[in-house]
Parts: sequence; structure tokens; C-alpha cells
Amino acid sequence: SLFSATTMGDKGGQGGGSSSSDKLICDESKRVFDVLERHPVSKARKAVFFTDNAGLEIVSDLMLIDFLLTSKQVAVIELKLKPYPYFVSDATPEDIKVTVDFLKQIGDKPCERLGT
Repeated sequence: SLFSATTMGDKGGQGGGSSSSDKLICDESKRVFDVLERHPVSKARKAVFFTDNAGLEIVSDLMLIDFLLTSKQVAVIELKLKPYPYFVSDATPEDIKVTVDFLKQIGDKPCERLGT
């Protein structure tokens, strides 16, 4: 699922690379979507993403963010990033900008949409 791909995006930076949900210690994706379905969407509903690693993890986060916004599951997204990298792969605001700029110019419509 998209949720599994996003939560497992971090494994790519650790040499794991698997998107199988059986690798998760605790998969709460069903519970998350159950809560979203039970409660009416409001302009204040916000999802907070703690983006840890640059690269593929940012792209997978953007895919889930796009889904949550276009399906109107949430109205606001907040990204939590490190101001500077503590480790080499840590995501910073500049990494988001570089990734979004790359996606906008890649020449693939779905990727371009993630960059907007």
C-alpha cells in the first residue's frame, strides 16, 4: 500500500529497501485510515510528517501527502525537518526544495504533479 511504501521509505537509507509491511514492528495504517474515515474532514485537520531522510523517503512522503490532500483526508500538511543534517542522509528544507524542483522538471506528469 501507499502507506507501507511511505513508512518503509526509510529502510532504503538503511540498506533494507523492502516495502513489505511484515518488516514493520507495528503497522497501524488500518487504524489511521479508520480514524480518518470516522471523523468528518475539517479545514483544521492536519497531518504532520517527520521527514527523517532525504532522497527516496522525501518522494514517498510527497506521494502520501498528495493522496491525503487530493482525497481530502486532510486539509493541512506540516513537514518537520532538521535545520541541518545531523547524519549524512538527514532531510533539510533545502532537500525538499531540490526534490520538488527535480520532480517539476523530470518530464513525467505524475512526478511533475508531486512537485507542485
